[in-house]
Amino acid sequence: MNSADRLDEGSKPTQSAGPSVADRLLSTASALFYREGIHAVGIQRVIEEAGVAKASLYAHYRSKDDLVAAYLRQRSKEMQTTLEAELARITDPTQRLLHLFDRNVAWVDSGAFRGCPFQNAQSELSCPTHPARAALAEHQAWMRALVTRLVHAAGIDNAELFTGALLALLTGAGARALAEQSAAAAHDARWAAAQLIAAARGPRNTPAPAKAHRPTRSRR
Repeated sequence: MNSADRLDEGSKPTQSAGPSVADRLLSTASALFYREGIHAVGIQRVIEEAGVAKASLYAHYRSKDDLVAAYLRQRSKEMQTTLEAELARITDPTQRLLHLFDRNVAWVDSGAFRGCPFQNAQSELSCPTHPARAALAEHQAWMRALVTRLVHAAGIDNAELFTGALLALLTGAGARALAEQSAAAAHDARWAAAQLIAAARGPRNTPAPAKAHRPTRSRR
């Protein structure tokens, strides 16, 4: 065997590093909190499913409350990154607004929908001093700023009022879709948003209709 066939002296085969303890904890907690609810999932459950020691959890998060806050901030960051990238590929101002509703339709139709994680957390975390309340406020502020920016770009007057109307449609659709276990609410909200935008922008800017809505069977 010549030198070209040997590893250099002192070199070691490289191994791909797995997720860190903090990443495993947050990933596990995120899946459990969204699927089963924040109050329903205890710290011990997260530790066991993440496969880490209890001391490891408290080395990264002071309490379950801090873990919940980290979960919501991660969900918000992921949504911001994904949504901004999607919007960057859409040039028409009306379609950019309607994309907010189109992605909700796709999400509810996917079968993975368990409600909006931020609305779910709002209903579970009633204490105003809970650490996660700040994360919720940050997400709401970002979402309102995003919709306001899109409304301004579409040339719609009374941007603040119009933004509130669109956010009400999005929020209401999420709550109704969860309650009914049906995508009908998401389709209805998309239709209503299209009518509002068309009326606000005028007949020359009437948005293209969405795909025909097919009734979705309840998943109860």
